[in-house]
Amino acid sequence: MGALLLVVTAVLCVAALRTSPRTALAVVLFSIALVPGSLTVPGAPGVLTVHRLVLLAAGANVVLRRRRGQLRCGLLLWSGVCCSSWGSSAF
Repeated sequence: MGALLLVVTAVLCVAALRTSPRTALAVVLFSIALVPGSLTVPGAPGVLTVHRLVLLAAGANVVLRRRRGQLRCGLLLWSGVCCSSWGSSAF
């Protein structure tokens, strides 16, 4: 059972790391919905759950794509407000 969980975790992490950010988000939500939250990876400390590893892989996906220039800076903002207008008195 431990080897199967390790393989499933590795597949989810690779899927979250190598796919588009939209698909990586779907993989994270899939793992949260279908994998119990208390499952830890065999041979790893107790704080490394399957959810945390998949979330780290999805975060690494976004960071790597941003560094390669495949993602725009504005894509990661919560709203359409430009970064330069944050310091203005428009609010």
